[in-house]
Amino acid sequence: MTISELVFLSALLLPSAIQTQNGKAPVTPPPASGIVAAPPIKMGLWEATITNSLISKTLKTRSCVTPQSYQDAMTRVPPGCTIANKMQTPTSISGDLSCTLQHGGTTTGHIDVEMPDPTTMTSTVQLNVTAGGQTTPMKLTTESHFVAADCGDLGPGQSKMVQ
Repeated sequence: MTISELVFLSALLLPSAIQTQNGKAPVTPPPASGIVAAPPIKMGLWEATITNSLISKTLKTRSCVTPQSYQDAMTRVPPGCTIANKMQTPTSISGDLSCTLQHGGTTTGHIDVEMPDPTTMTSTVQLNVTAGGQTTPMKLTTESHFVAADCGDLGPGQSKMVQ
């Protein structure tokens, strides 16, 4: 799993920013029921600040969230990964993550996403990355907020890094 995929799992609002190491986008399966709930957040431009416990640098992204990109993000799982024990309410999502890495390692962990109001979202991803016989704990936290209804130069579902 690449860091951009971990960012995706943390933010859940970065559908076009995610790329795997081989350049393929994550797979988006169709919703099981065929019925998709209305997003609990405002549509438009969102900014996310992502903090990784292993590095002292934070990342900021801006994303254009549309009803379709939101639904895609809620159903997308990176290749090689599964999510078990998924619990979803109108304003929260949690689940256990398990991934097989391309280089033979594994990642396991837990994801918690909270959307307390239509303009705020937070997430925490607690991970254990095992490679070469070594296990490294990692925590990703994301704080996202609604910026504007107009996405400016970003198209529907697009994301970009910002300073």
